[in-house]
Amino acid sequence: MGTNVISGSGSGLVVSTGSKTYMSTMFSNIGKKKPPNDFEDGVRRISYVLVAVMLVVVTIIVIVDYTTSSALTESILFGVSVASALTPQMLPLIVNTSLAKGAISMDRDRCIVKSLSAIQDMGSM
Repeated sequence: MGTNVISGSGSGLVVSTGSKTYMSTMFSNIGKKKPPNDFEDGVRRISYVLVAVMLVVVTIIVIVDYTTSSALTESILFGVSVASALTPQMLPLIVNTSLAKGAISMDRDRCIVKSLSAIQDMGSM
C-alpha cells in the first residue's frame, strides 16, 4: 500500500481520508451480500414450482398406493422414494428452463445465442 521513497524529495496532496478513500469503499463492499441476478432468480422460481408439483404428485401416489395395498407405512416409504428420485431428475430441467428463458429475452433485443451456457457466462460478467 502506497509508495516508498528511497532517496530524494517529494510532495503529496491528500485528496480524501477515512471512509471516503477508495480502499475504504472497497473493504466496506466485501461484507455486503449481492442481490441475486436474473439467472439465480429464475432458477429459484422454477424450483419452487417444480417442488410444488412434486409434492402434489407424491401425495397422489401415496393415496393411490395406500388404497390399492392398504399398508400406510409402505405407501409413505414409496412416496418418499419417488420424491427422492424425482429431485435429481429435475435439476437439469430447472437450469435449462431458466437459460431458455434468458435466450428468449435476449432474442427480443435481437441477440441470437447459439449455446445456452453462454447466457450464464454473459450474465456473470
